[in-house]
Amino acid sequence: MKRWNSTPDTKWELDKVKQARRILDKVRLKLMCPSIQAMDSSTAELAVAVDCLRTLEVGFAAGRRLTPEWLRLLEHEMMGLRRELADVNLLLQNAGKFYQGWARLIATADDAPANYGVAGKPIPPPTDPSSKVVAIG
Repeated sequence: MKRWNSTPDTKWELDKVKQARRILDKVRLKLMCPSIQAMDSSTAELAVAVDCLRTLEVGFAAGRRLTPEWLRLLEHEMMGLRRELADVNLLLQNAGKFYQGWARLIATADDAPANYGVAGKPIPPPTDPSSKVVAIG
């Protein structure tokens, strides 16, 4: 791992942001078909992207200074990273909603979680008024 120094060369910082952005792009493409396997395999890649950004943050917290031209390049890459992150976040949320709804559809009454009160004792599930038949006339 390259150490932070005070040289004007900030290519390393830019490379870290680009690496995180490439990882997010790869994860986004995987999540276009959000299988369980795609979501599972994305977690390790996302951890690498987070590590890239954490390393970058440590360097800046140490008082790292950038020239205006490098700052513009870094800012441009960070804007792209934010867009990729927003896309990945939305895809993960939608995949979660899909699988949550799917689980509700395939769950049987025996699979449903028990209803417990505050004291830890089972309570009957709430009645659904839409399951009652009302005849008028």
